[in-house]
Amino acid sequence: MLEKLNELYNLNITKIIKNKESTIGNVYNIYTKTTKYIMKIYDSKKHTLSMINVHSFLNQNNMNVPKIILNKNNKGYVIINKKYYVIYSYLEGKSLGKIFQVIDKETSILLAKKLKEFHDITKENKYNLYEIPFKNDKTFKRTSILHFDLTKSNIFYNNKWQDKIGFIDFDDAKYGPSIYDVAILISLLFISKKYGINKEGIETFINTYYEDETIKNEEVPYLKECAIKWLDYTIKTNNFDASIKENFEIKKQLLEQ
Repeated sequence: MLEKLNELYNLNITKIIKNKESTIGNVYNIYTKTTKYIMKIYDSKKHTLSMINVHSFLNQNNMNVPKIILNKNNKGYVIINKKYYVIYSYLEGKSLGKIFQVIDKETSILLAKKLKEFHDITKENKYNLYEIPFKNDKTFKRTSILHFDLTKSNIFYNNKWQDKIGFIDFDDAKYGPSIYDVAILISLLFISKKYGINKEGIETFINTYYEDETIKNEEVPYLKECAIKWLDYTIKTNNFDASIKENFEIKKQLLEQ
């Protein structure tokens, strides 16, 4: 693989190591003498092109996300053994999971502003992303690209960035009502088995994200419903080990209470 990639890219790769944090095993760390990259291997050309286009668009709009590394033919992917290989820049910074056990107020504000910006610039489904995989009981006016996997591991912090917050891993991205990303982030970052519900963090996040009172009144009453719907879907469609499944079920129980 190393020799083939060096034929196709101007990188002078010296080492390729499988990323142990990947849940589906398609992620590799790539090293040159001076730089680290992330490589992902995809089965679908449609998904590959969607990821390239989404990342390129977000970079053009000054979002802190990994950049697509172009190959010698100025394309964002190569095909090896009928698989699609995409190399991303390594996003410098630390994941929130390595910084916080409980998200502080300042970071809650930064997160809310950055997520709102992301939703505001991605209102149109330009990249043929799949729509959310469950039925809406209510029609929400605001739609956008949804990251759909806003864990602490996928949100990065770096003081050198003007707005300090960045996002990685858009592989689960969907298109649909923006409220779902808000509900997902609250579920994953402010509700846990160990610390319970971080009510102050949730309140700070919501008040910052929903500066528009009209949108706030339309969406906030349905945040719990959307969070539970996403949790049900996630538990049902993922083969989690017992501890992760228990964690998600406890999040749901805390929300219902």
